[in-house]
Amino acid sequence: ACACCAGIADPLAYELAAEILWPAKESTSAGLMLLVVNVACSLSVILDAIFEPEAGGKGGGCLVLNYLVAGALLLAIMALSVGVREMHQRPQDDAAASVRLVSER
Repeated sequence: ACACCAGIADPLAYELAAEILWPAKESTSAGLMLLVVNVACSLSVILDAIFEPEAGGKGGGCLVLNYLVAGALLLAIMALSVGVREMHQRPQDDAAASVRLVSER
């Protein structure tokens, strides 16, 4: 279920990143998003090794890691809701803008 929700949210996240970083190319925003995902996954692997339960433990390390991931997700949602204002900087229709530029020549 989680992978389905992530797959649905990916295009929305790419579009939001492209809007926020608009003067830059869309490949720049996608590259930054991949960098953040890779750093988060690396931290997850490192934290899993740190909080790994000892042999015969009840999996307390997994619980700590779950709380850390849930807290990071909550902070990210709060940062997006507080820090991002709705401003459409890109032209509404990129194709129409390029047609206008070609017809002006």
